[in-house]
Amino acid sequence: TAKQPLEGATPYDITSYAGALRYSIEKLRAAFPRAEIVLLSQTYRFWRRDGVVTSDSNTRELCGVRLTDFVKKTREVAAEYGLFYIDNYSGSGMDEKNRDICFSDTDSTHPLVPGLKLIAKNVSKELIKRFG
Repeated sequence: TAKQPLEGATPYDITSYAGALRYSIEKLRAAFPRAEIVLLSQTYRFWRRDGVVTSDSNTRELCGVRLTDFVKKTREVAAEYGLFYIDNYSGSGMDEKNRDICFSDTDSTHPLVPGLKLIAKNVSKELIKRFG
């Protein structure tokens, strides 16, 4: 089992986030050796209780880590493999200032159309920079 959610006992420990990501990259590279793999970070999210925001991904820890730790780990694994990385956490513009238009009143994980548009704008901008 993983020592913690981010890194396991070995680099390919699939019970950890980084191990599962590395394993996936290795499998994709083996199956599609000429494919360009692009890693996208997680996006901002928050938690509500009884309609009141109680925490967000900048502050809330689950199993001893924050969502921002997963963002950082995704960037690190992308660098390990020389993969193109797109930061949707910081780059999309979704945050505590616009969360009320990016998410519904009942789901603070899956963005609504305005949030999806912010993500799409960021991804397309970064892909154009990379691939022209």
